[in-house]
Amino acid sequence: MSERYKSNPLVIGNDLRNEIRKDLLNGLNPNWGSGNVNTDWKLAATNAGNQVLKVAPDSLIFIEGLEYANEMSMIKDSPIKLDVSNKLVYSFHLYSW
Repeated sequence: MSERYKSNPLVIGNDLRNEIRKDLLNGLNPNWGSGNVNTDWKLAATNAGNQVLKVAPDSLIFIEGLEYANEMSMIKDSPIKLDVSNKLVYSFHLYSW
């Protein structure tokens, strides 16, 4: 997708995954910074963001927090650092339920 749209001025970036949440089917609970390749969203988002930037270096990388993108508190103490600076956008959703 990044290769396809990297020259399209109407596409400014990539949202890597919408609404990170528990995988009840497989019993996986996403976390931030554990280093576990099966559950560490920070690790996966960093790796994916860097891969996108290799293909489309002008793209913005949108990364959501945990728990349906509601939980962002962990970012303060453990932010993502991409290989290309000034390309990261944190995205959250705030639901009333």
